[in-house]
Amino acid sequence: MTRTIQHDATAAQEAAAGGGNRPVPGGKYLARILPTRKGGTFLEEKPAANDGPNAQKRILNVRFEIQPGQIAAGRNVFARVPLFPRWAPKGDPKYPMGAPAFLYFQFFGSLGVPVDNPALTELPDDQFILGKLVVITVKEVGPDDRNPDGSNEVTGIESAEGFAIQQAAGAPGVPAAAAPQAAAPPAWTPPVAQQQAAAPAPAPAPAAPPQQAVWTPPVQQQAAPPAPPQPVAQPVAVAPQAPPAAAPSPQGAMPPWMVTPQQAAEVVQQQAPAAPPQPVAVAAAPAPAPAPAPAPQAQQGQPWAAAGTPGVGTTF
Repeated sequence: MTRTIQHDATAAQEAAAGGGNRPVPGGKYLARILPTRKGGTFLEEKPAANDGPNAQKRILNVRFEIQPGQIAAGRNVFARVPLFPRWAPKGDPKYPMGAPAFLYFQFFGSLGVPVDNPALTELPDDQFILGKLVVITVKEVGPDDRNPDGSNEVTGIESAEGFAIQQAAGAPGVPAAAAPQAAAPPAWTPPVAQQQAAAPAPAPAPAAPPQQAVWTPPVQQQAAPPAPPQPVAQPVAVAPQAPPAAAPSPQGAMPPWMVTPQQAAEVVQQQAPAAPPQPVAVAAAPAPAPAPAPAPQAQQGQPWAAAGTPGVGTTF
């Protein structure tokens, strides 16, 4: 009895291109970097060797998926990418210090990492690497005990910028007329400490000196300006005034024997020296001189005395 199946032309083409365990035909392919394991989220990191001088070194197990439009579209190829620039020496006179790790320079260089910078000490993480497009060179390796049908080896990795997919007749995926050209991957910027500047960075502008705050004492602490000294009134010594001179007797004064006792007392009072003035605490201006006492009025004798008659006290 016959069995009925649904024919799949695409599956036949993929099988002819190396389906199953058959290796991918050698050549260059546009491939995308994917996690090591399907459904995974990262790239596995392993020792570079089980033993020997390279056992302490580390490698990345990278999976490349061949993109549509190529004869082996959808197939996966693996590569062991070193995480170091040089293998351990093996006695090769061509490389006495050890052979360069070519895939290290090619893989990270295709991602824009400055692998020729001697100051480079850090590599990008998986978040930056995964999903990037690169061009891989695939080589077929003959059968061995582990791979009786043969296997593949990635012998070269380069940037996908400007790479045009070479369509093979009947290749699965995107038609030949619509074959895409890979865009340049964004360049990776290493940490600032690893960037080797082509020219010394310009010296930063000198910072402006900080403004010094001017301290202002509180109002209550500010001392008031000293008051001008007040002049002290000094006592002024008043020179003693000489007693006024006795007023001269008016012309025609009476002789003493003709002066009555009352008139004599008045004359004595007028001729007595005035008391010296008391010092006064005033300005330094001299005190005005006292007004002179009025001159005594001449006493007119009795008409009978003017004729030479006897005066007072005369006994008739």
